[in-house]
Amino acid sequence: MRALRFVLPACLFLAAFAFAGDPPPPKKPWGDKEKKAFAALIQKYVKAEAKDRAPILAEIAAMGVGADQIAKQMPVVFNAIMQNGKKSEGKADNWTVLPERLFTTDPWKKDHKGHYLISGDSKARQGKPLPLFISLHGGGKNVADAGGAQGQWAACSSKCIQVSPWVLEPLTEGEWNKENEQEWLFLLIEEMKHTYLIDTNRIYVAGHSMGGYGSWGMGGHHPDLFAAVGPCAAAPVVRYENGRVLYHEPGCLENFYNTWVRFYNCPDDPQVPVHGSRYANAKFEEWAFKIGAEKSYDFHEYQGIGHGYPPDGLGPIVDWMLAKSRNPNPKKIQWMPTRAYKPYSYWLSVEEIQGTAGDRTKITGEIKDNVVEVNYDKFSPRITVWLNEHLVDFKKPVTIKVNGTEKFTGMMAPSFDVALESAVARNDPNMVFTAKVMTFDPPPSNGGGTTESGGGK
Repeated sequence: MRALRFVLPACLFLAAFAFAGDPPPPKKPWGDKEKKAFAALIQKYVKAEAKDRAPILAEIAAMGVGADQIAKQMPVVFNAIMQNGKKSEGKADNWTVLPERLFTTDPWKKDHKGHYLISGDSKARQGKPLPLFISLHGGGKNVADAGGAQGQWAACSSKCIQVSPWVLEPLTEGEWNKENEQEWLFLLIEEMKHTYLIDTNRIYVAGHSMGGYGSWGMGGHHPDLFAAVGPCAAAPVVRYENGRVLYHEPGCLENFYNTWVRFYNCPDDPQVPVHGSRYANAKFEEWAFKIGAEKSYDFHEYQGIGHGYPPDGLGPIVDWMLAKSRNPNPKKIQWMPTRAYKPYSYWLSVEEIQGTAGDRTKITGEIKDNVVEVNYDKFSPRITVWLNEHLVDFKKPVTIKVNGTEKFTGMMAPSFDVALESAVARNDPNMVFTAKVMTFDPPPSNGGGTTESGGGK
């Protein structure tokens, strides 16, 4: 199964990295000895802490993986990532140990465990890429029920691996739209990717009531992770008075630029006022959010269902969601970085998450005719641009500008180093980059200026 997991399109890796001079001469094909040495080094690199990887990378570079070999060697990288990641036991009912930082109150703090159910397609262990559907329960303190969410969204289970987690602290403070709960879901998705053959272009999250709030939060704060999001009888995080929305949490709407979302509310819902959903729909209309020629959002306002379900149930929502796929290489993106554990989105990354929960940097990026234009509105983020052949034509010079200032212009050539770094950071075979340009001066400890791991100004 693991070998099949990494049969990737060769074109995925024909990207480029800033490089000067003629390409190296072709090398003789590796024998078994070289292949084993390479695999051992990749395993060592993946296992190592980030601070210890530089000398390992130098050993890998010395083996001379040429541009024509990148696609052939990337399966070795993803096999190492899969082997060294935390795996699920794959039972119907599972527990997983989590970092202590995710827990805030007793009595759960003692064990530091997350709890979730798995159901769905029986082909999950047979080497066939499958969608992943995260179904989030509703409720509140002492009434959380992942089993209920599993049943509510069971329409997905014939086509997906369905995972239904519990909030971390169901007796006390657990709410899906809290940052620690969202990091738990992020880690859970990683656990599934280390265990099963997941189609990373088809990961979904949906839920009702509190689960709907969590769906808004996960989609909004992890925009490049999901193909589609299905919040039901819920709303994005907003503040309103007398039916008028005064504020929405930064990123919870703006980041849906390339993510499909279908949501509904009822005007007579006694628990979740309709104002937030109407506001989200109006903002999406104002911003003209589209994926291709189609609106990326679908809002339904049902009458007479209170805090319940649509007259035709949740099946049509599941069908709508599963018909959508993520584009891993959109040429236009919009991102408000909000989560410290995930400092990247699509082909941009930042050195740190700046601002506060109520005040974030808005970053936009667009690629057209081999010109990459990135703009931000505050805080001067330290941005790195990641590229591949789906985004630019590497047979021509590439120009990168930030807020109108040219940061890089030149030809590029493939780099296995960057492909390796990209793969380890994202664990996503469908989103691999072999080019990167740092749009800021690295710290003096890195030597300053342009380095082997990124382009300079």
